[in-house]
Amino acid sequence: MVWSRRHSAFNLCRYAIWGIASLCLLPFIFTKKNREIVKEMSWREWLTIIILGITNYTLTQGAQFLALKYLPASTVTLLLNFTTVLVALFSLLFLSESLSLKKWAKAL
Repeated sequence: MVWSRRHSAFNLCRYAIWGIASLCLLPFIFTKKNREIVKEMSWREWLTIIILGITNYTLTQGAQFLALKYLPASTVTLLLNFTTVLVALFSLLFLSESLSLKKWAKAL
């Protein structure tokens, strides 16, 4: 019973943080330029954004918890921090994107 109370309190805090973060980002949506972009979006674009958001969040969080089950937390943290470098390398290899020195510096 103690674990479930802690677990529910943790979830409540996590959702509160997401809510606060969402509220902080809302003003950026309501700039004149962004309002025009949002108004022009079709329902398919909205559906794509929603599906990508749900699946990407589910996959990354699931992979992170699975990694924490089998690896030490320090190793998982190092892998998570290495993500930007991996994205840069994969975009170079698979998408043939040319990355400037400035972009590499940001990735590192």
